[in-house]
Amino acid sequence: MASSQLSAWPDAAVSVALLAIIKYGTGDNGVKDKEAERNAQPEAASQERNVLLDRTVKRIGPLQNAADLNIAAEEQQKVSLERGKYFLLLTRVDITTDPDILWPDKPV
Repeated sequence: MASSQLSAWPDAAVSVALLAIIKYGTGDNGVKDKEAERNAQPEAASQERNVLLDRTVKRIGPLQNAADLNIAAEEQQKVSLERGKYFLLLTRVDITTDPDILWPDKPV
């Protein structure tokens, strides 16, 4: 590793530490501010739900198209219904209960 790379490392480490302080805050003696952490949890849960919704939509799309065109096999129709139900259940998840969120079971 070149010395120029080593000299850049401390600045990067300081930047990461500052971002952590800005995001989570600090309490006495540098301990995490629990309130700031609690406030960040619903945002993280919302992002997780959005990822799950996006994945589900991508998986439902082709199955739903086949069903709409009346060319879906029986198994495809079943899977489409299961994933559609999962999608709706995800939209109803109460993310304000984080970290005790009751996520629906993922379809097979």
